[in-house]
Amino acid sequence: MESLSITSGLPDDYVTHRFTSLSRLNIEAERVLDRLSENGDAGNHFRLMFDGTTALIKIVPSHPHGFATSRLRDNIFAALLAGTSMDDILWGANATHRPTVAANRGKEADDCFIPPIRQAGQNQPQRWPSLVIGTGVSESLTRLRQDARWWFENSEGAVRTVILLSIKRTRRTILLEKWQLSPPGQHVTPQQALRIQQMTIPPMSPLGLQ
Repeated sequence: MESLSITSGLPDDYVTHRFTSLSRLNIEAERVLDRLSENGDAGNHFRLMFDGTTALIKIVPSHPHGFATSRLRDNIFAALLAGTSMDDILWGANATHRPTVAANRGKEADDCFIPPIRQAGQNQPQRWPSLVIGTGVSESLTRLRQDARWWFENSEGAVRTVILLSIKRTRRTILLEKWQLSPPGQHVTPQQALRIQQMTIPPMSPLGLQ
């Protein structure tokens, strides 16, 4: 299986900036943050991934991105409420997760679920979620699949399920892919270590797809 790179699977039009000093990086980072913050809470949100000296900023393109993520989260939440205390349900939103506290790489999810047994106490490091949601436009589906592998590999199997939502804006549909690790103890090849289920969600006006 091909090794993961922070730039694996990116769309053809991604932009790269190189910096030779921290001072220049600080200046450009402030400019990027200003541009992303121009619309306040109305849009231009982003997710961050970093590996060593390289960082990847994923721009959240529009409201449908957030609506699709929250709609899926709400449906999972409703299912979990059956016989479960609300105090036991914790969504990690886009918190940054690292393999170790001192690791020089990490990643933000669009949303994630942390079961009660993994919920960190006060002043404790962030623990891995069991379920991660990744959302993007259809052009970035290859990258979303690379992200799913990142969660499985860097959590060493602590992340058990990754659900990908690929928004097809022209067709007003969403492709849902459920990636899951094979059961522990089952003998599989590396190519079979991940199982996938796929379905297409038909147009749904509440998602606000334009």
